[in-house]
Amino acid sequence: MAWKLALAAVLLAACWRWRLLLARVVLLALLHTVYRIRVRGLENLPAGGALLCVNHLSHGDALFVGAAIPRRVYFLMHRSFFRAPVVGWVAKLFDTIPVASEDSAAEKQESLRRAAELARTGELVCIFPEGAISRTGHLLGFRRGLETIARDAGVPIVPVVLDRVWGSIFSFSRGRVFWKRPQRLPYPIDVIVAPPLPAASEAWRVRDALAAELADARTRAAAQSRSLAYRFVRSARAHAQRVALSDSSGASCTYGELLREALALACVLRREFPQAEVAVDLPTGADAARLLVALVLAGKTARPRNPLLPGAAGGYLDAPRLAELRTRVLPADFEQARRLERLPSRAAALAFDPELADARPAVVLQSSGSSGTPKEVVLTHANIASNVQSLAQIFALGPEDALLGVLPFFHALGYTATIWLPLLSGARVVYHANPLDAQTIGALCARERASVLLGSPTFFRAYERRIQVRDFVSLRLCVCGSEKLPPELARAWKEKFGTQLFEGYGATELAPAAAVSVPDFEQRRARQENQREGSVGRALPGVALRIVDPQGGALLAPGEEGLLLVRGPNVMPGYRGDPARSAEVLQGGWYATGDIGRVDKDGFLFLTDRLARFSKLGGEMVSHGRVENALREAHERRAGASELELAVVGVPDEKKGERLVVLYAHAQLTPVEWLLELGATDLPPLFCPRAADFLELAALPRLPTGKLDLGAARARALQR
Repeated sequence: MAWKLALAAVLLAACWRWRLLLARVVLLALLHTVYRIRVRGLENLPAGGALLCVNHLSHGDALFVGAAIPRRVYFLMHRSFFRAPVVGWVAKLFDTIPVASEDSAAEKQESLRRAAELARTGELVCIFPEGAISRTGHLLGFRRGLETIARDAGVPIVPVVLDRVWGSIFSFSRGRVFWKRPQRLPYPIDVIVAPPLPAASEAWRVRDALAAELADARTRAAAQSRSLAYRFVRSARAHAQRVALSDSSGASCTYGELLREALALACVLRREFPQAEVAVDLPTGADAARLLVALVLAGKTARPRNPLLPGAAGGYLDAPRLAELRTRVLPADFEQARRLERLPSRAAALAFDPELADARPAVVLQSSGSSGTPKEVVLTHANIASNVQSLAQIFALGPEDALLGVLPFFHALGYTATIWLPLLSGARVVYHANPLDAQTIGALCARERASVLLGSPTFFRAYERRIQVRDFVSLRLCVCGSEKLPPELARAWKEKFGTQLFEGYGATELAPAAAVSVPDFEQRRARQENQREGSVGRALPGVALRIVDPQGGALLAPGEEGLLLVRGPNVMPGYRGDPARSAEVLQGGWYATGDIGRVDKDGFLFLTDRLARFSKLGGEMVSHGRVENALREAHERRAGASELELAVVGVPDEKKGERLVVLYAHAQLTPVEWLLELGATDLPPLFCPRAADFLELAALPRLPTGKLDLGAARARALQR
């Protein structure tokens, strides 16, 4: 009996001694059963000690990193996790280092000292520098504790990207963690080890490198993803009985009906249009949406016409031509649709569109031309699909939502966010062709219980003035884009409707969204800030923003103002037929937006003006936007909030090279009164326009999207 006890004691001692190895083997077996973890860039891992800096998307991130890295990793983990039943036990088993923002200075110092000591002796130490799990999937700001560890240890800093973790049961997708069904098994997760950075690198530089690596990972993945056609077939089969789209004319159809009609029409389009590209001239509505879906299913590239931009007068597929095409649908066309309906969902999608998205063009859109000559922007299936995925994630869009579609389809946001965003998310979309018809839009919103509305400041100003509160009570998210949101409109909206008007930023070349503000996340004691006054929000998940010197291209630190660059899967491949201009704006994978702004330490983007909207006065570069803001604030102080329309443009001047002209409408002040009020501000005298250079108009020229037409405004100033 004694020998049995002795043997048991030896076995227990051995198990305890090798507990980490045993636990690692068991956890790896479990992880690789439930997850398919793909690792990239292991050659970038230093042989000795290093500090791994990882983006934080879920409660399982430490397990994913530990399973991907072939060496032992020591983690710094928030102290609160040690109290969790399972996570706390695993954390203690692996000698995890506890740390928390509420720790005393001595406790924080001890945690960082221990981490630095481990790294200095050749170990791998991992920190999640955001300090919290992202509740939206945004990349949050990096805290500076990593600088202390790397500097004291003298080891390189290695950015490590976790991707595709959002949506796993450990993440906060769908607003909850754990209590949701896995989307697929095994669940795919990517771990990318980026090239190491010097030990002296600041936290913001580490964040910039990680964001760029994540954008590259998403770009590679988007090129290998499925097309819009494949995605729509899957979505339509999953939500066949739900209403997909309707409009103010009373037209309506379910996902199943839309799929059948679009598939049949796609057969006709393939017969009637042998060319790869089809021009479309239809107003926003159910018919136009059906046609644009059918063009994607037919493998055609759509070219929606902007009626206010130059183009051929004929040759467009318009309403009469569409009606004629519908009469040419054959019984065999509907039979093909019925055959697909009998297949399982994935098999039907693969049978219909077996190719990857890659670089196939989905649509050609003309840029607005608000500040220059319009350009033809080619957007691929991957561009559109990646933008839809990011927007659906941060908007938390799902089948219970109804999106109010008022933007024209020749506008990038109208095409991406009011066609593909709802249709690939299982949501409803309700269309109305005239975005300024506030009375009809209010009634439509009330009747359909719309929950999401996207528009420009011009449209939201009309809604604030003319729509009753009860008509918009169902809206949970209103996002303003196309041009800067005036502060007085944001305040008036909040005062009337009791909800916030959020702001976003993008460009046609970005398919189109790059950054957006959304409501703050608050749940029990956890809070994540997702908006900041004056900001257009953080970069979309998988999109990287960078501020550089407009002259030399040097990377600028948080808070410094410069040229905005954007990187990610949403960046266009180029302008059609214009390789020189494409090369000018696409620089090493980054899109040079032409916008001047800054990014703060937490990743929020603040825009100043377009690079083209600067005038050189007396040797000084003057931002038109800064002068506009000063004029608005001066007008509001003197006359109160009003429907003021305002634009500052530069025109040639014989003495100074340029001078500023102020175009305005609905002002309550004379130019002299305005300038007297402006004189009491800190605006330099050189920046102040002359009273003779104020030009009053009945209304400022605008594009169909409601965006200010700066080209037309400057032409009016030159005529004067």
